[in-house]
Amino acid sequence: MECITIDTDRQSVRETVCQSPNSSGPGGFMVRWRKLKDVRIEFVFCDSFRSSSARKSIMGPMPKLEDTAHKSYLKKSSNQAPAGTPPYLASLYQTPLLTPEQEYHLFRKMNYLNCRADALREKLTSGPIVEKQVSRLDEMLREAHAVRNQIVQANLRLVVSIARRFVDGSNSFEDLVSEGNVPLIRAVEIFDFTRGYRFSTYATWAVRNTFVRSVPRSRRRSTRYLTGAHQIFEGCSEGRLSQTEYERQERHIVNTVSGLLSHLDNRERKIVMSRFGLDGTGTKKKFREISSQLEISTERVRQIVSRALDKLRVISEANGELVDFHK
Repeated sequence: MECITIDTDRQSVRETVCQSPNSSGPGGFMVRWRKLKDVRIEFVFCDSFRSSSARKSIMGPMPKLEDTAHKSYLKKSSNQAPAGTPPYLASLYQTPLLTPEQEYHLFRKMNYLNCRADALREKLTSGPIVEKQVSRLDEMLREAHAVRNQIVQANLRLVVSIARRFVDGSNSFEDLVSEGNVPLIRAVEIFDFTRGYRFSTYATWAVRNTFVRSVPRSRRRSTRYLTGAHQIFEGCSEGRLSQTEYERQERHIVNTVSGLLSHLDNRERKIVMSRFGLDGTGTKKKFREISSQLEISTERVRQIVSRALDKLRVISEANGELVDFHK
C-alpha cells in the first residue's frame, strides 16, 4: 500500500511505500500489520457514516455530469490549457473539474473509508489480529488513497493558476507549482466537506497563503489575499504558530468568510467571489471583466462590490470576527 504523509517543516511530500509481503509465508500478514498500524489515518466525521443504509450511496459510483444540476460546468471546464502553459502541465487540463455533487461524493467516500479503516484498526489493536481483517484494512486505505488522488488531480490546475501570479526572479514557475502541490494535498486531507462549502475556496486559500509565506516579505503586502486576518498568516510564517494551529486558524478564516458570503444575494456573492478570486480560479477579475461577463456597466460593478463589502464588514463586526475587507 502506498501511503503519503507530509513533511510540513520542509513542505515536501514523503512517500512511504508499504509493500504487502506474501501473506502465505509464516507471519507474513503480521509484517504487513506492523506497517499498517503506524500509518496516519485522518478523516472528517459525518453523521451519515453511522447509517448502514447509507453505505450503498456513499460507496456507489460518482454522479455523472448529466445527473447533476450543473451542466454549465461543461463550458467552464475547458480542456484547453492557457497560453504559455508548459507542455508537461498542459495535460492537467484534460481532467474535468468536479461539480459540487461529484466533489461532495468523493470527499464523503474518502472520509468514510478512512473512518471505517480507523475503526477496524482500533478493533485489531485491542483484539486478536485476523489476517482477513488486516487485508480489509489494507484495501480500505488503498481505496481512500485512490479517491484522494482523484480529488487532487481534478484540482491541480488551481495550483498552476495561482502560481502564475507569484513568479519573479526568486521564484520560478516550476518551483512554485511543485511547492503548491503540497498544501493542495493537505487541504484535501483536512477539508470539512460537511459544511457545504466548495473545496476550491479552501484550496485557493491554502495554496495562496503558502506562496505568501514563501515569497519575500516586501511582496506580502502587494499580494495580500482577502483574509483580513493577515496577522495570523504572518504569525505562522514567523514560526509563532505550529502547523496544526496554523491549519486550525486557516480553516476558521475560510469558514468565516464563506459563511459571511451566504448573507449576500446571488449577484453580490458572484461578483465578490469573482473580484477577489474566491470562485475557484485563483485569479482576481478586473471590474471590466466582470461587467462584460454580466453585461452591466463597470461603474455598476464597483457599486455592487462596495455595497457588498460594506454589508460584510457590518456583519463581521457584529459577529466579532477578525475579517477586514479591502476594496
